[in-house]
Amino acid sequence: MLIALDANNNDYAEIKNRANTVSGISGDFRFDAFSTRLKDLNETNESIESILSLAANKPPRLWSDNDIDIALIEIASWAKKFKRIEVLSSIKNRKPTREAFAFIFDDREIGTVQAEYDIKSSDTKVVEYISQKILSEIHDKDYSKNILLAALAKVSIAIVNDKDD
Repeated sequence: MLIALDANNNDYAEIKNRANTVSGISGDFRFDAFSTRLKDLNETNESIESILSLAANKPPRLWSDNDIDIALIEIASWAKKFKRIEVLSSIKNRKPTREAFAFIFDDREIGTVQAEYDIKSSDTKVVEYISQKILSEIHDKDYSKNILLAALAKVSIAIVNDKDD
């Protein structure tokens, strides 16, 4: 679940902050219950069981193996929705805790390459650092803007095709 939420090394304070941003704006009562439970998430069995129980729609004493599988799939779905709502939270005058990006490239030889991705606010410093390194490397070169953008697109294609994140 923490991996699906893109959480930093069991940083429960970050999860709580992100859950505060998302809670109560989806219009989906079960999802809102999930985001509310994330506010109190910790390493205890009770904390994990409360989320699994919500996802399975059953108390733990009635669980079967199948219910746990269903719960895990539901939690994965909620985690995806959680990240999407983080990006859209500004519609409720909340500061978004994620940034979303899309990349589309069309080429006669390789066809269309598309990628949608998002990052947590806590990752923006790393993104800014990498961006500045790239810019400093290409800034004083005597290439047109179109050449530089095309080169960055080719690099992006290589990253999209090579990395599984």
